[in-house]
Amino acid sequence: MSRHPNLEPKDIQNLLKKGEYFPLSLWVGDEAMKVRELFLRVEKAFSESKKTEVDVSHVSAQEVDFVDLWADIQSLSLFGKPKVIHVKDAESISELGSEWYHADLFKPRQLTDIDHLVVFHFTKIDSRKKVSKRLLELAPIVLCEAVEAADQLAWIEYLAKRRNLTSLSESQMVGLLGLDPWTLDRVDNELSIIELNPSWGRDQESLGLDSIRLVNELMTKENREYLRLIPLIAKKPEWALPWLGLLSWNTRMLWELVSGHANQSGSQSKYSPHNKVSKYRPHWSKEQLTLVTQSIKNIDYAFKGGAVTPLESLWELGKLCEKAPRI
Repeated sequence: MSRHPNLEPKDIQNLLKKGEYFPLSLWVGDEAMKVRELFLRVEKAFSESKKTEVDVSHVSAQEVDFVDLWADIQSLSLFGKPKVIHVKDAESISELGSEWYHADLFKPRQLTDIDHLVVFHFTKIDSRKKVSKRLLELAPIVLCEAVEAADQLAWIEYLAKRRNLTSLSESQMVGLLGLDPWTLDRVDNELSIIELNPSWGRDQESLGLDSIRLVNELMTKENREYLRLIPLIAKKPEWALPWLGLLSWNTRMLWELVSGHANQSGSQSKYSPHNKVSKYRPHWSKEQLTLVTQSIKNIDYAFKGGAVTPLESLWELGKLCEKAPRI
């Protein structure tokens, strides 16, 4: 990968605050909200530095003649407005002229001294390919990747705060954590529904299906109430699937903690997801958590039409979350 430290969107925001950016930059990842909002920040900062509107282009690398594009951006200092060009599908670039590989293009400059900005946006970047390899030797990567499971809770809280939603219920939070696929746009869309209908996601609470309590009981191997509710859970996939997402998140964070894969620097923070699950650590081994992870996948598959019924797969999970008998 790049010889330079990877950059997060927050690093780019700090750079823009100083009035700096790269004439040419590499973005990697397919988290649409990160890409969209970061691009808007870059565009806004560039426009403000130039004290004029800038032309914005979103083009696919599959449709671009890079010889013509280079000639176009070189003429901008004499004609037309400053331009910001977002080159999508950059992984499909098979050849670039030597003019694109000048090291100075990948060093931050004052925005007032830049005539154009070009973003090469890779969904994924293969460092074995000739073009990618050369670019990675010159440029840092700006990460716009999918949100890690450990960070999903913090992102939900951030997006909710933007909409002034400060009192999400436990069951609403469970529903948001359990979304599949999980993307920031999808979370924000669900939050917009809650904004209009604050009762969204609360419907199952009156049935005794308390998501947080059931997760806590299973993670401490107190499975009696879960076993009693299995027949009801099996008939409520709209509740069970988001709940499985929450259980999966807790299991994954605990596995990272037990196996020593937790980020040690982040684990010291009171906001660390690993701190949230540390109370469960005495109850589990890494091998047991691996079995629970597979069981959760089996339940998810059963609800979506697998050969085994949800009832059978839910019982399997209950057995794994059972305290060893005293001898």
